[in-house]
Amino acid sequence: MRWFVGIFGSIILVFAGLCLLGFFMPATQVTQRAVSIDAYPEDVFPFLSDLRKQAQWSRLYVDRSGLSIAYGGAEFGRGQTAAWQVRDGENVSTGTEEIFELEPLQYVRTRINIDGIEQTQTTSITWVEGEEFVSVLRQAERPLGGFPYLQRLRARVSPNPDSGLAGPELTRLKTVVEADIAANEPLP
Repeated sequence: MRWFVGIFGSIILVFAGLCLLGFFMPATQVTQRAVSIDAYPEDVFPFLSDLRKQAQWSRLYVDRSGLSIAYGGAEFGRGQTAAWQVRDGENVSTGTEEIFELEPLQYVRTRINIDGIEQTQTTSITWVEGEEFVSVLRQAERPLGGFPYLQRLRARVSPNPDSGLAGPELTRLKTVVEADIAANEPLP
């Protein structure tokens, strides 16, 4: 019986230690991705500030069978919203996205809710005058819950492997923007 109490007590101590450690970890998980695109800010910005155009490249919409999307609010830009549902057999996933802040040709901020889990994304454009390319940076911030703070530990131990890389989402954005530019160039 004594060994049982010792093992049980040890488990409780380890759990309490992990909770205490998690308490001091950041309460938000931040991931960043970046890509360079052979374009000007005015070529890229429409694909960031219009949720209908984001459907061509965003991970929330691309390659999802059983997806239905309803758009609302503003036609584009601040106030535009999208609500979607993905039906995969008997599983149903729902979500919303809203553009709540933007600065033309500089950045767009969206609020996303997927099955009750919220996050904020900022997609910004950096351009150096005289250059023929822009850098697009996407930063996502997701709150990691409260007690027992174990989500914070899990995020720290297994961070997002795509952070810092372009990833498939921004690679699709690059492809879509560059194809749009090529399609709209005047013929020689």
